[in-house]
Amino acid sequence: MAKEIRVLLAEDDFYARNWMELLLRRDWRTKVTREVSNPAELANALEDINKHSERIDLVLIDTDIPHDSNWLIEALRSLAKHSPKTAILFTGVSPNIQVARLLAQSNFAGYILKDEIRYSLAWAVSLAAERHIVVTPGVCDVFDKSNPLPSGTLIM
Repeated sequence: MAKEIRVLLAEDDFYARNWMELLLRRDWRTKVTREVSNPAELANALEDINKHSERIDLVLIDTDIPHDSNWLIEALRSLAKHSPKTAILFTGVSPNIQVARLLAQSNFAGYILKDEIRYSLAWAVSLAAERHIVVTPGVCDVFDKSNPLPSGTLIM
């Protein structure tokens, strides 16, 4: 890996967002270019990135948004509109079958649980940016026979 990985971080929780940003900024492989806390900010950030012809290699997006069932849907719409080929790595606190079903998307780069990835977040991001599918053990059960993980998936 020769280039730095440019990451857009989408997380609603202020403390989680700052902690993940810290972990990514301390790693030589990754650079956090933007951080957003809701779908509107995500759409604005993506528009700004496109306007300035900047590159984003990966979007790290939280899936556990309390009291907002449209968060993920709106975020994915913005990504499809503004940055359809950018890899997406999903994070969460507990496994969600709806996120597992997003495996069919061509830019699906993985699904990791925060409590399982812990300090290895930058490692997961770097592998996902290289177009490996990365998951943590806790999400493996939400992928079933009708929606199996592809061979070569990295379980971290």
